[in-house]
Amino acid sequence: MELLKVIQLPMLGQVLGIYAVAIAGGLALDPAIGGILDGLWGWRSIFLINILPGILSFILLQNIRKGRIQEGKMGY
Repeated sequence: MELLKVIQLPMLGQVLGIYAVAIAGGLALDPAIGGILDGLWGWRSIFLINILPGILSFILLQNIRKGRIQEGKMGY
């Protein structure tokens, strides 16, 4: 299990609990947020919300591939 390589075994239950709460929160809030976006700016605005995370993911991937991020440190 890859998670055990990063998280210590005594903390595993807490980590999985936080993860489960985040998933449940997303499932509860997504329809409301989508409804607000649809009501204010139309259904196309729902897809625009993914642009910023997509750009940030692309930048992070480029930094990882170039070796700027090593051993979990961002290099600030």
